[in-house]
Amino acid sequence: AKRKAGGATPAGKRAAGEVVLPEEQATVMRYVIEYAKSGRSKCQATKALIPEGELRIGKVIDNPHNPGQEMCLWYLVKPLLERMRKQKETSKKLIEPRDLEGYQKLSAADQQVVAGVLAEEKKLHAGAEEYQSKCRLIHPDGKFWEISLLDNLTVTRWGLIGEDGVKHVKKHSCPEGASCYFTEHSMKKQEKDGYVEDRAGVAFGPPAPGARATRPRTRAP
Repeated sequence: AKRKAGGATPAGKRAAGEVVLPEEQATVMRYVIEYAKSGRSKCQATKALIPEGELRIGKVIDNPHNPGQEMCLWYLVKPLLERMRKQKETSKKLIEPRDLEGYQKLSAADQQVVAGVLAEEKKLHAGAEEYQSKCRLIHPDGKFWEISLLDNLTVTRWGLIGEDGVKHVKKHSCPEGASCYFTEHSMKKQEKDGYVEDRAGVAFGPPAPGARATRPRTRAP
């Protein structure tokens, strides 16, 4: 019998103290979407039970406890997408309905909802050239901080120079609100936190000689 995702033994912890299961680190074989057959499955992002009949997305992976057998980790739709936003840029993202096995079996109304949500994700993960504005700053301690603006979204990234860093996406109520957030936070980092504009474009380069590379916070600044 396949082992349930919720019964796995913790393999470590995230920087913020959240338990990391070995299943979460496994390569995803495919994604499936369906209506929950019962109310017993648990969303791996929120740890809440998924009500019967609720839309859920499953990450199908090779069972780390029983190699060669598949296991499925279930998620509520939005919590899964929110978790994916924090992954590395190289990680596979869900941005197209065709990436979901079972999508065609959903009701027409739910297909439209899912397609709309994924369209927002696709816009969110747009390439840097599609951003309306972008500000990159660096710190003498060997850290970088950057913020990008796209419609009503701001995407903030920070970390040690030379690393991918941590990514935080914030959805604002309107484009104007996003623009104000972009401007205010860019100024704050320079005026209060000692960052300077990265005019040389070295935000992802090696630390400057002699720089004291102190690891920045993992929480959104």
